[in-house]
Amino acid sequence: MLRGVLLRRRPVVLTLLPAAALVGTALVPPGAARADVPPAPSTAVSLAPGGIPPTQQESDGYDFTAHGEALATVSTRPVAPGLDLTSYQRLESGGWNRGTVLTADLTEKTLAMDVRDSGKVAGVAPVTQQMQDTGAVAGINGDFFDINASGAPVGIAKSRTGIANTVTGTRPAFQLVGGRAVVGALTSSGTLTTPDGSAHPLAGFNTPHLPTDGIGVYSALWGDTTLDYAVGTPGSVPEPVARATVVGGVVTAVGSGAGAPAVTEGGQVLLGRDAGAAVVGALQVGQHVDVEVGLSEDVDLALSGADQLVTDGAVASGISDDGLHARTAIGVDRSGTRVIALTVDGLTTASVGMKRTDLAVLMQSLGAWEAINLDGGGSSTMVARIAGTTTPVEVNTPQDGTERPVSNSLLFFSSAQPQGRPVSAQSRPVSTRAGAYTVLTGLHRTVFGSGVDAAYAAAEHDGRFTATNGRLTVTRGRGDEAVATGRRTGPSGVTFDAGRGRTATAPLTVLGPLDHLAVDRATIPFTGRDGSAPVRLTGYDADGRPSPVEPQDVRVEAEPGVVVTPDGADGFTITPATAKGTALVRFQVGDHWAETQVLVGLDDETVAGFADGASWTAASDRATGTVTTTTGPSGEPGLRLQYDFTRSTATRGMYAVPPAPITVSGQPLELSMWVKGDGSGAWPRIMVASGDGTVSNLDGPLVTWTGWQQVTFPVPAGTAMPLTVSRIRFLEVRADTQYQGDVSVADLVAHVSPPGTGVTTQPVHDPVVLTDGTVADRPLRVAVLSDGQFVARDPDGELLQSVRERLREIVAAKPDYLVIDGDLVDEASPADLALAEQVLDEEVADRVPWTYVPGNHEVMGGPITNFEAVFGPAHTTRLLSAPGGGTRLITLNTSSLTLHGNDDGKQQLVDLEAQLQQAATDPDTTGVLVAMHVPMDDPLADKASQLTDRLEAQQLQDRLGRFRAQTGKSVAVVNGHVGVFDGSSAQGVSVVVNGNSGKTPAGNADHGGFRGWTMLGIDPARGIVGRAPEPGDRTAWLQAETHPAVDSLQLAVPATLGRGSVVTLSPTLTQSGVVVPVAWPVSAQWSGTGVAFDEHGSAVVRYDAATGRLTALRAGTATLVLTVNGVTTSATVTVT
Repeated sequence: MLRGVLLRRRPVVLTLLPAAALVGTALVPPGAARADVPPAPSTAVSLAPGGIPPTQQESDGYDFTAHGEALATVSTRPVAPGLDLTSYQRLESGGWNRGTVLTADLTEKTLAMDVRDSGKVAGVAPVTQQMQDTGAVAGINGDFFDINASGAPVGIAKSRTGIANTVTGTRPAFQLVGGRAVVGALTSSGTLTTPDGSAHPLAGFNTPHLPTDGIGVYSALWGDTTLDYAVGTPGSVPEPVARATVVGGVVTAVGSGAGAPAVTEGGQVLLGRDAGAAVVGALQVGQHVDVEVGLSEDVDLALSGADQLVTDGAVASGISDDGLHARTAIGVDRSGTRVIALTVDGLTTASVGMKRTDLAVLMQSLGAWEAINLDGGGSSTMVARIAGTTTPVEVNTPQDGTERPVSNSLLFFSSAQPQGRPVSAQSRPVSTRAGAYTVLTGLHRTVFGSGVDAAYAAAEHDGRFTATNGRLTVTRGRGDEAVATGRRTGPSGVTFDAGRGRTATAPLTVLGPLDHLAVDRATIPFTGRDGSAPVRLTGYDADGRPSPVEPQDVRVEAEPGVVVTPDGADGFTITPATAKGTALVRFQVGDHWAETQVLVGLDDETVAGFADGASWTAASDRATGTVTTTTGPSGEPGLRLQYDFTRSTATRGMYAVPPAPITVSGQPLELSMWVKGDGSGAWPRIMVASGDGTVSNLDGPLVTWTGWQQVTFPVPAGTAMPLTVSRIRFLEVRADTQYQGDVSVADLVAHVSPPGTGVTTQPVHDPVVLTDGTVADRPLRVAVLSDGQFVARDPDGELLQSVRERLREIVAAKPDYLVIDGDLVDEASPADLALAEQVLDEEVADRVPWTYVPGNHEVMGGPITNFEAVFGPAHTTRLLSAPGGGTRLITLNTSSLTLHGNDDGKQQLVDLEAQLQQAATDPDTTGVLVAMHVPMDDPLADKASQLTDRLEAQQLQDRLGRFRAQTGKSVAVVNGHVGVFDGSSAQGVSVVVNGNSGKTPAGNADHGGFRGWTMLGIDPARGIVGRAPEPGDRTAWLQAETHPAVDSLQLAVPATLGRGSVVTLSPTLTQSGVVVPVAWPVSAQWSGTGVAFDEHGSAVVRYDAATGRLTALRAGTATLVLTVNGVTTSATVTVT
């Protein structure tokens, strides 16, 4: 009895007559094709909010944080009636994972399923290809298969047209019976009855492997792949093996060996080995035989997998595991009417993959009453034709970078009628980029509209476009496209009216005017003049909210050697027009610009010459072996890897590890290496870390050759530089292949682009940091000090003295609260932390309440428990109350340079989510201030001082942005760590980086590299900005006043100026002999007599603190007064 839904069924037996093809005509006719329907936006969950329509930022009822996962982002989109696609990304205990879920409601009568393949059992094709011309709207990969050999599935498959393949025995399988689904054990068997009446069990039907003494039967469904694979390998078939051809139950040929199947129409081939060969070989031409293959249940379709993951609503026992990999699973709820198909990406930084046991827990949490594991790893594939489009696309990310050809698939079909004729409408941006549902004030967004048929496919139909309110205007408002222009910030939309009540609205949020512009690729390398590359521009308003910029808003200036053309609404395409050289491309929108450097051609740079080969070491997984020195094809040094891949059937690997990771200079497009092959079919890969910390592999071809051959390892486009090589790897992924091997390598070379002149960028001076003014009058003031880095063994040193001076300034300023934002000490010994406690007791005591947030130096040489024993929990929350409301202060522990790499793992992120939810509903909370030592993004060019998990940084930024967008409450982040003072904004969230209080700054003095501290001024009454905030609302809630240490202050002003003349002043301060410009991010207070600081008034001079411009207005004398951190100087000017 199958577990799950109780169904009365009878066994099904197939008497093998002329076989029906597994791949037949479509169950339903495909929808009308429309070549110019824009594709759906990416299913990747990123850059929220705005990457997908707000109505689709939901989970379809799934809870992706049911087991303590953190920073989960989810979107759900319809595919067809009864079929939805949910995409998610979340932080799990083992790392980040990203997955996609197809949810099928089998009570929807127009929804159907079937098993399909490439057109033959012994063959492979990508799922997208298996779906072609079938009318399918979605699909997932199916059973495990004989990879790198016959390609045939190893289990059971039955489509609606008949059994395709079986293997004798019981397998966990997905089954469909009368519109209800079951997942559970399915048994197949078969019998060959010979002329003497003897019944001989069959090992399988169209099975890729015959066991010892086995007999198999093969039909025309098998295809033309040699049957040698079933008993050995091509050209290497052990004896005895016998075969017989049967047509209409009559033996027509008998012979030895396997070979080409040569199955005649309506016939079968019997193949036997060992004792089975004796049975088959004894048959004679003209004899009658009976061949039967059967399943234990009468099912409409069946597809087997490997482990049973969930049984009776509980995680199954005895699940086998083979580590972290991409996964595919399928399950069914208790009623048998809801099918849950899941893929999880694997073996990337963005998605580490899952163990089978964790996969079982996930399927159970998604509501599966029964579930099984299907083929995973590089085979994991999910394809869907998103509602409103016409073409199925891959919606997961392949583990190997491209969609793998697989043996079979499980497809979903919709027969909803009418198809090809509109019954409703759709309206959405033409751009597929994240953030396309936003538009900057004054810029444009192209919107597409069409009909949608009953199966949710796009159906061509023109209509009329209108804006939902005055925040947008619409031009070219008829046909299937219109252009919307942002006019005023806030929510709006574009409605497409196809007539007869068929309307749809694309929600568009109008952001503020363009404040700064960014390009996604500052450098684009090409090997030569062949090829092209996309470039995408993103504009940001003054709140740091991103929005894609379309080509219609951009002016392009390109140096000779490249051609730049618009690429629809998404961006531009750059094509080289020279074989070698460099060119600079500038993209300009109004007064804002961004640049891309194009590098064409290649130079060779040696990565590893292996002269140090004796210091390379061996490493392996599920294998043994050695790494020794040898010589290359021209006598140069090399490495020899001898390995034993006979110890396991799981993925095995043999690796050569350098004494230290090797950094590759420049912009490599590919690496090459000489490889002396052994013909084994092992897979050569080079393990690298990219510039953003992502660990991946550069892949070469399977080693099918013998002798020396130069192998190329392409570098994927868009890889962050520099690359660092950590291993040379040889892997075996075939479960049925075991061997010992011997390969050698020599001369690892990088093929790099020529050096360019580099790009220039426009500085962004965010107003969260005051240039002229003070926060002294704000109702809530929070002082921030960080990065002293003193040590107990130097208690009277310069660093500690500087920290004491800063603390005294802070106490004198009488803030409401003090945040010590990490790295107060340099080392984490008990003596260092005791000295920190002593200093705080002596300088602050109870005069100002304070919190100490740990940085990476609070665990330098010691555990976090040393810190906690003195200063309490490493992450905290409290409400800071002031007139106008409360500000929730959340402190986080980034001592491991991540938020989830600490002793409590991701728990503080789980706590953060709870704290944000509490802040959202608490009427006394008007804003949230997050204090953590390491910033999400380093403002310096080298990006050396930021959260090392870049996905974590992006997801946290997105989460805080969603908090502000969804609650209308303000949020800001304050950090240290970098060694400079800085301010920025991201998705409406202000980010303040506090500089050093003791340690020597890391940046230049004119870019925030000075010692000091920061005072945050908060007005809680201005914290609630609503759902349509204006740029500047965030600074009305919080601004930062930096307090540099000042030894002296210099203000040089000409003694006289002629009326109408303009000069630029360059005031400076000096600290410890370093001259610091008094300009952003130095906060100053400007005053004086006879001086105007705006466009109004009848003063003698006007001064603009942001630009330093002093303008002489009328005759007279004026005195300009400058104050920085309590130090004041003045200068007098006479206008004639």
